[in-house]
Amino acid sequence: MGDATLRARVRELFHVDPESGQLVRKISRGPQSAGSAAGSLGGTGYLQVDVDGRKYLVHRLIWLHVHGSLPQRLDHADGDRTNNRIANLRPCSQSQNSANRKRPRRAGRGRFKGVSWHKKSQQWRAYIVIDGKQRHLGFFSRERDAARAYSRAAKEAFGSFARSSV
Repeated sequence: MGDATLRARVRELFHVDPESGQLVRKISRGPQSAGSAAGSLGGTGYLQVDVDGRKYLVHRLIWLHVHGSLPQRLDHADGDRTNNRIANLRPCSQSQNSANRKRPRRAGRGRFKGVSWHKKSQQWRAYIVIDGKQRHLGFFSRERDAARAYSRAAKEAFGSFARSSV
């Protein structure tokens, strides 16, 4: 289904509440009544909704409803995957989207984004990934100093998309 066709169908089924950022049903369907918020929380933490037998992410349908097209990627500026207010959504590149991600929950990582323990040097290592390439920012005796180095580099590289971890 093309953007224009999908937009027409979405506008037929829903309206967007700009205050709450919710997709609201115009038509009752089974147990879901007209006027109720559409969507349920999926396994990835995003709200999703079924349109004609196909699942869509609610934030993408809200963007389509308001702007008429779908960018390849959308970012939640505040990092809250359920805050679908149009002012919180913005098109982004993969690098910008990654920059706004919270710290990964993987073993061997520090408490801060862009920081890991380097066994060989016995110091905290700061790094940043830009356009798929990891760039070393330095070794630090204190984890917080490594996190500050990451935050400065992220702000420089990604501007408003940078999520500070300090």
